[in-house]
Amino acid sequence: MSGILDNKSRVFDTIVTLEGKRQLSMGGVDIKYVTFTDSATFYQADIISGSTDPTTRIYLEACHLPQDKVTFQADNLGKLLPFENELDLGLSSGQLLNYSFITGNTLMITGSNERVTTLTGDALWENVDPILATSIDNFQKQRALATIDTLWHDEEDFALGNNEIEFVIHNEKPVQNQNNFIANINHLEDIFEDPRFSRLDNFKYLPPINRVDDVSIDKSDHRNVANYALGQYVPWGRSHVFKLTNRDVCNELDHFAKMGYSKLIKFDPTSRDNNLFMQAFEVSNDTMFKLDVIDYGKFHDNSDENSPVKHIFFVGKLMTKQESATHTFVHLFSLVFG
Repeated sequence: MSGILDNKSRVFDTIVTLEGKRQLSMGGVDIKYVTFTDSATFYQADIISGSTDPTTRIYLEACHLPQDKVTFQADNLGKLLPFENELDLGLSSGQLLNYSFITGNTLMITGSNERVTTLTGDALWENVDPILATSIDNFQKQRALATIDTLWHDEEDFALGNNEIEFVIHNEKPVQNQNNFIANINHLEDIFEDPRFSRLDNFKYLPPINRVDDVSIDKSDHRNVANYALGQYVPWGRSHVFKLTNRDVCNELDHFAKMGYSKLIKFDPTSRDNNLFMQAFEVSNDTMFKLDVIDYGKFHDNSDENSPVKHIFFVGKLMTKQESATHTFVHLFSLVFG
């Protein structure tokens, strides 16, 4: 439905999109950034003022558009949720669906003449890149307003130094003894026991305590408030004691780098801010999964504040343990930005 906005005042016409309503229903909306677009207007030159007065024009109210959705969403198992695309392919539970119609038979009279086929194998792989590219296309169609960097305006483009990297896995590398790395999903540690989550606030062990007015006490460390605890609360897991340190992460990365399982990707050219948006996916024979990412945080090399800052992310997938109905994180690879 359309309407005329008040032309006597400056009005921001905003709505909650269908994707926003879906996330609101699941309690998952976390607004951090706002973009503005001028896609619903046009510019007309004027000899006197430079441009004509836009307040006298008739504008349509904000509405839902396919490009409202930029980020692929997934269910609790990582399977991709529906995402509109120009290929006219359906996306349901991570599977690409091709819709066709049957003609010249009695189904046109007695029932549905639509046939749904799940793409598998080569047919799936041929459409993976075009489907993922829809995310970028939607972002460009939003025509977001931006500020041109006056100092680095010649380096506003973005490109990858190498568009494709490959890791070859065989019987001896990267795992030399496979028997030491085979485990039952039900026997793996829960996410509350995983040291990779130990830096996240929601996964830290901090029992309820009595009020402490001493500001010199660091209440984020459970050891400092042990005397003020309301009771003896046993932590779930040992991640609060055996935390993953920066040195542990660096040693692991150096180990696999020496084995040849570390690849360097350069962003050249790129902007000065180098703001990146990334999603990781896994494609099987018939299903597309969105991988989960843990933000480990930023730190300096060798604890030297003058050294470059590294930002580490752990990429993997959450899997459900059937015996306990809890989740475990299977770490697949790490990303280091710096």
